[in-house]
Amino acid sequence: MSATTSTDTLETRVIYDILASIGEKQSIEIEILPEGLGPLLTDDGGRYIGVTKKALVRAFTIARRVFFDSRQSETVGSASSNACSSSSSAAAAAAAAAASTVILVFDSEHLTACNWRKRRILSSRLNGSNLTSSQTSRMHLLSIERNLTASLLGSPLHRHAKSPMLWYHRFWVMHQAHALQQASESKAEMLKGEIGLVLRAAENHPMNYYAFSYLRQYIALLTSSVEVDVLSEPNMSYEVKGEEAGTDRDQAETGVSTSQLISDTRLITTLCDWCLRHPGDNSGWMFLLHLLSLVEDDGDVLHDVVQRVISFGRAVRWQREALWTFVELAISKFETILSGLVDPAVHEGHGWAQDRAQERARPDGSVANKTAPGPRSWKRWTCHVVTYDGQP
Repeated sequence: MSATTSTDTLETRVIYDILASIGEKQSIEIEILPEGLGPLLTDDGGRYIGVTKKALVRAFTIARRVFFDSRQSETVGSASSNACSSSSSAAAAAAAAAASTVILVFDSEHLTACNWRKRRILSSRLNGSNLTSSQTSRMHLLSIERNLTASLLGSPLHRHAKSPMLWYHRFWVMHQAHALQQASESKAEMLKGEIGLVLRAAENHPMNYYAFSYLRQYIALLTSSVEVDVLSEPNMSYEVKGEEAGTDRDQAETGVSTSQLISDTRLITTLCDWCLRHPGDNSGWMFLLHLLSLVEDDGDVLHDVVQRVISFGRAVRWQREALWTFVELAISKFETILSGLVDPAVHEGHGWAQDRAQERARPDGSVANKTAPGPRSWKRWTCHVVTYDGQP
């Protein structure tokens, strides 16, 4: 089945074919170009693609037509048992795969295209002549899907980096790959790749809670020793149920220590560096706070991170909420370990001791009582920063 018709221009066909090939060999970066730069720009290595909005819309129009026509052909081919119909069905599936790629470049929330790609991966379990060929086929499709989702989520596109559907699709793909034990690299190397992807997405779209929630769930997936069922839906919840959520308390149920994995990837150092470069991004600070709760040591890492953040905030006289909220929550959550960091001069006259006494007296029922020191208590730190070292 031809992806284009005689009414489509040669230029549009070329753009369609280039967009349809995204993910086949490697992950790339995609960018929307201003109209004056031409409809399409690529580099020699094929690692970067720039396309104008008008050209992308024309390619999407073709892709949508091809996708739904191909699905009808697939249905007809699967209903027939002769070789000609099977060949036609395979060609229709290839055309639908290319079209769905272009659709997702244009529309990050196209659920039909995403679900079709999931079904293609799952159906590969049954299409191979034997177990080895079936697994090889699935591994190839998963590799393409990993490259495609990395390209979409890591590119400076309008909505893709913050798309809940794409992040869930990425997690589903990694869930399938983990079930097949596909990756030859270590878990630390796998996690490093996802860290890089998430931080790129968080830079392209600030306050990217979907990206950091994905990374939280992926760490849990890597450290789980529970056998993964490839036919089951992965559980990717954005709900925080209390201070015990996400901790390493149940070590007997983990295949590798979460604390060790975080240490091997230097994740806390990497994320702390990122947060200090983006001090107003609350999503990064809250994920860093979550990571600190997973580390099992004598408190040195926790103490060093919070001390570094406080020193940075004082040095630049930071006055906004996200950084100091992290400091306040960390001191509240890890009060015993960080008691030495509570400078009486910071809280003098601001009722910090009274607030902490009231918090201890409250019943331990809600997450807020366990983690939040009080409403807008971060402002105590900014009051001290203004007069730090006696300077106005």
